[in-house]
Amino acid sequence: MSARGKFTFRTSITFAVMAFVFALAALLIAIQVRSLHLATREAASAYMDATSTKVIGRLQTEVTAVATLVMCWQPVQASPIRMT
Repeated sequence: MSARGKFTFRTSITFAVMAFVFALAALLIAIQVRSLHLATREAASAYMDATSTKVIGRLQTEVTAVATLVMCWQPVQASPIRMT
């Protein structure tokens, strides 16, 4: 038998180690992509919460202003019409 068609022990070990390194690299990349996705989602959620808080504050200010105007406004009472 010729050595050309066979893998030697050294070649087999080299391929096994390379496959292991590539598998670890792929796993690391997958973990990084997932972590980036989760961090982006968390940052967007925090930004939306802050924006909602600002908007609620502004709405409360507007409602208070309108309520103050309504409470201060006194309708003019019309004199009753008398039929003679």
